[in-house]
Amino acid sequence: MTTLEIIDQIHELILKDRQILAKSIAEQLGISRERVLKCLNADQKRQWYQSFEQLLEFFRRDPNNFLSQLVTMDETWLYCYDPDTQQ
Repeated sequence: MTTLEIIDQIHELILKDRQILAKSIAEQLGISRERVLKCLNADQKRQWYQSFEQLLEFFRRDPNNFLSQLVTMDETWLYCYDPDTQQ
């Protein structure tokens, strides 16, 4: 089985269960936990590269307005505690 096939299978398993453990993935695919982690890293690099290619294409289409059309996001986590319900 090639690395790309393994990455695709890992990706499918994660899509089915977002809380799946690397150990469980390794057992299901018959590979080591370390290889699972390396493949995840390779998949993250592939996704980063695809995102970069899309940004480059947007820049090539309209370099003068590229930054004005670029939207970035920042995730903020807020925790709320209600003393009445203790939640």
